[in-house]
Amino acid sequence: MGDEALADCVVLVDGKPYPCVCSVLAQGSDFFKAMFFGACPMEERLTGRVTLGGVTKTGWEAVRFWLYTARKTKRRKLADFVDVIRAADRLCVPDLCACTAAEAAASLTNDNVVPLTNLAWSGIWGLEGLQAATFEHLRAHFDDLCATDALCVDLHPPVFHRLASCATLWVASEDALAAAVWRRLAARPQPRHAAAALLGTVRLSALGADALSDWSAIARGGGTDLVPAPDGALRAAAADVALAGLPRLAPVARPVGAPEGGGGAGRRRDRRPRSHVSGRSAYVVYHPRAGAARQQSAPFRAAHHVWRLDVLEEAPGRGGGGVHLGAYVHRLGEGAGAVKVRATIWVSALDGCTFFPPAMEPSGEPHAAPVFKGTFTREWGHGECRGFAAVVPSDTLCLMRQRGQDTALLIGVTLRKAP
Repeated sequence: MGDEALADCVVLVDGKPYPCVCSVLAQGSDFFKAMFFGACPMEERLTGRVTLGGVTKTGWEAVRFWLYTARKTKRRKLADFVDVIRAADRLCVPDLCACTAAEAAASLTNDNVVPLTNLAWSGIWGLEGLQAATFEHLRAHFDDLCATDALCVDLHPPVFHRLASCATLWVASEDALAAAVWRRLAARPQPRHAAAALLGTVRLSALGADALSDWSAIARGGGTDLVPAPDGALRAAAADVALAGLPRLAPVARPVGAPEGGGGAGRRRDRRPRSHVSGRSAYVVYHPRAGAARQQSAPFRAAHHVWRLDVLEEAPGRGGGGVHLGAYVHRLGEGAGAVKVRATIWVSALDGCTFFPPAMEPSGEPHAAPVFKGTFTREWGHGECRGFAAVVPSDTLCLMRQRGQDTALLIGVTLRKAP
């Protein structure tokens, strides 16, 4: 390898000459094979001095050593792994690329995992094993990395999104994930749809009160410690995701005395849709611009019977006025016995900046003061299943529409057995 007398070419890397044998280089590299022994005429083939670009000295020396000896040198520095893998890919030496990638995967630490992840997802062929190893390291050590700029700023965008969406992400709380996402969006602004897609990986129902307060402030255009000055796209994305998440956020009940925000080191996402039912209550989120004239809750159990809440848009009657809502309570199941129930139907106004608290009062009603509330008593005969209705007046809808486009109504019913 050091016998310059046998050399028939000189390879220049960063100005340093390396005497080489063309046939040795071409034997293990398609790049040099095409360069020295390609299909072009003899007089057009490259011979003599060759200048290589896009390759560092460290990378080239490792490739040269491999081509001459079929052995690799042991590497310990992050820069060495990166330089050798890039050089092996550039010079078409796949075996060296695979060996170095396997060595890098076995040497992952919190300090080098982000640069190696970015390298693995940079488009270099044959790094699937390194991709899997780096992602697993990020998933398992997210708590240690979520406050670093390496993860929140430097990590390749598709990998960060996939990591935030991972159902088994190892994170102490959803608040930590939300903080990492906010840092990411503050450092690397995204269009509205891209920011909304990233924010959609956070489970609103698992956030604590402080995290929800920060989210609400950003949706209103105010600043927080993590996002001092949100732009218009980020503010709109925060409001969009909040409004879309209200149907899942609103009905979540937390036992008395349970900590806010959820916890547990293993973050396992519940793939099933969240039920709009909590105890003896059912909830429906109604949006006037959603295009759905009817909203229906999941069945719920109260007073030893099964019920369902339907909310319908209804045209004005003879008295005139605007469109109003009819909230119907149906008893499910034929052959049910007689029962007398007391129903409380309430309506609360929601928007992307004002969150419904993720906890319920012991009575099953929300903490937020309702804009409409009505209580009725009804006796059901044996086998009777037809519903009874309460009307949400049109002026309530007008009040809601005055608050802006991104507004919705939370409509709920609580049933109790009447004496």
